[in-house]
Amino acid sequence: MLRALASSAAVVVAAVLARSLDANATTAALVLNLIVVIASVWGRFVVGAAAALAAGLTFNFFFLQPTGSFHIASPEDWLSFGLFLFASALTSRVVSLSLERAERANARQRDIETLYDLTFGILSREAHGEALEAALGRAIESLQPQRGGYVEFHDQSTHSVLWFGEPPTTQQDQRLRTVRIHQQVLSFANGKLNDHYAPVRVGATSRGVIVLIGTAATMAAVEAMGSLMSLALEREDLITTRMHVEALREGDALRTSFFRAVSHDLSTPLAAISIHAESLLRTLTAQHQSLPAVQEILQESARLRRRIQSLLSLARLDAGKIKLSPEPTPPADLFRAAREHLTFLTQSRSLKVEVSNDCRDAFVDPLIATEILVNLVENADRAAPAGGEIELIAMNHGATSVRLGVLDRGAGIGEQDPGEQSDRLADLPHKGLGLEIVRSFVTLSGGQFALEGREGGGTAAWLSLPSSRQVQA
Repeated sequence: MLRALASSAAVVVAAVLARSLDANATTAALVLNLIVVIASVWGRFVVGAAAALAAGLTFNFFFLQPTGSFHIASPEDWLSFGLFLFASALTSRVVSLSLERAERANARQRDIETLYDLTFGILSREAHGEALEAALGRAIESLQPQRGGYVEFHDQSTHSVLWFGEPPTTQQDQRLRTVRIHQQVLSFANGKLNDHYAPVRVGATSRGVIVLIGTAATMAAVEAMGSLMSLALEREDLITTRMHVEALREGDALRTSFFRAVSHDLSTPLAAISIHAESLLRTLTAQHQSLPAVQEILQESARLRRRIQSLLSLARLDAGKIKLSPEPTPPADLFRAAREHLTFLTQSRSLKVEVSNDCRDAFVDPLIATEILVNLVENADRAAPAGGEIELIAMNHGATSVRLGVLDRGAGIGEQDPGEQSDRLADLPHKGLGLEIVRSFVTLSGGQFALEGREGGGTAAWLSLPSSRQVQA
């Protein structure tokens, strides 16, 4: 209002001076229009319009006949007055629009420069952690907010990573929570400036909000800052994940190499032991002599060789070198394959096989399932008394599983809670590498493994494996 009054007064003073200097109407019109332009630059359209109206009235009063009054006598003077008033108003409007467009252009240029610098700042190779926060801080400062910064979310609370000026008010905290829930840009008028809130997301999760209180920056620029920060955080997470994956891959490679080296170093002396023991056994047999210790050497050598092969298979599966190839397999075939792998054991111990008539096929990898059974039977052989029988049982288990059991009459598993039996293998009398291999293979096959004590003594090792009916369904 004061600027409008001041510009109108300036017009009147200029008209009085022009009149006192006997300036003609054309010169006076040019001077008054110049003042209208200056007023428009100074106070924009409202001030320029007030100056244009004052210029029209003073031009009529001082330079149109009859002078000294606001009366216009001739039609020509009416035309002059109308053209002058229209030219003054148009000049004011054109100047105001030009200045507004120039300011918007400057603001956009500033926003673009800020985003350009931010892009290189946060997407460079070195931009992570504190460097990333510093780049964002420089970008926020370049937009010249009265206060603001970057706020991160932690569970249900907020944490100001970067903040300039006074801390957020209660109303601004509420707006932060709104942005966190809806993940949308919010903008509020703040006098001639604006308050902007731009979410920073990683995937579908809100990580924080960029806040600019009292800024001339556009909402689009602040939203772009949020998007760039989101990309930078996603890139940082991907780099971290990639490093973790590479570390796991290197660990798997080292483990596989270790098992391969152990297999090579152990297989060679095992082969030599087996060859010499078999030669010794043939010699003693030809002499009609019996040496149980030699048979024990051969049996334990075969057992150790199978352990090494199982470890290598487990390492290859974990490393993704080989894939399971499940297929419908009758439990009787699995029991038969296990017996064929345990020739020495079956010569000294009876294996009783019992498969229910309605038992479904197991949907498993036959080689892996056979290794599981071989390890369980060997474990039962070590626990059972000499000459004791080992039972192999197969039956349906629910609508989608097949239950296989290896039962012995050994010392049992002692006093334990049933819920802990399958999780505390290391504390059991049946503990050992064989059970750990079994548990790993069963898990990879999509099944479950448990040990239970038997009434009357002994242990039952139960496998619950997917059935072929489950796959067909």
